[in-house]
Amino acid sequence: MRALELFDVYTPVRMTVIKLKSGGLWVHAPVAPTEECVRLVKELGAPVEYI
Repeated sequence: MRALELFDVYTPVRMTVIKLKSGGLWVHAPVAPTEECVRLVKELGAPVEYI
């Protein structure tokens, strides 16, 4: 989970990845792609079909 902090307001931000029946991935509410984020999605071993 990442956080957005603006004017002393802390707002957690989440990205959700769902594996579809087709075998591909749907990425909902994507965040900026950090190295860790990219690695974790690649570890799922399926192509991203929808963002």
